[in-house]
This record gives sequence, structure tokens and C-alpha cells, in this order.
Amino acid sequence: MFKKTLTVVSLSVASLVTAVSVAAENVDLLIKNATVLTMDDDRRVLEKGLVAVRGNKIVAVSDSSDIKQYEAKKVIDAEGGIVMPGMINTHTHVSMAVFRSLADDVPDRLRRY
Repeated sequence: MFKKTLTVVSLSVASLVTAVSVAAENVDLLIKNATVLTMDDDRRVLEKGLVAVRGNKIVAVSDSSDIKQYEAKKVIDAEGGIVMPGMINTHTHVSMAVFRSLADDVPDRLRRY
């Protein structure tokens, strides 16, 4: 009797454990399959990297194998691209902003003449 009870309890616990799934973390943006230049202390380069963003905060930088941990509103497959999490391009030419669209037709004009 004890052996039967132990077997039933063991099977019940095993089925409960397998039925419980870990809930995915909600994020706004998930960038996957990118070459991620982490710029961390070890200067890791993740060939198939993943970057998860919630709001305006980077919440994870890891390997794309961790993708099942996240549920994203938007997913970007950046295969073949490079991502540098946190990189802000401060190189700009303010004086050129005024003239930005003036030369949009230059390639067409060069082909015509």
C-alpha cells in the first residue's frame, strides 16, 4: 500500500512540475540574431546576440538562445547587422541640419548632365 501511495504521489508531483511553465518576461523591443558589441568589461562580441528593451531601458544583452525568456511587442531580426547597446551617436554637424534636404536631388542632376 505504501509503495502504491508513494508511486501515485511521485507521479502527481512530477506531472505538476512539468506542467508549470516559466512566464516569459514582457519587453517592448527584442533585437535578435545581431552581432552584438557589448562594450562590457570583457568586450564580448556575441555573434548571434539578443538585446531586450523595456521602455527606454536595456534590460538584457545575451545570446539569442535566450529568446524564449522574452515576449516582445516588436521583434527585429538583425541578422547580418551590428548592434551596440547603449551607443549614442553624438557626432553631428548642427549647421548641416538646415541644409539637409537641399541636396536630395544631386544624384539625379549628376546623371542628367
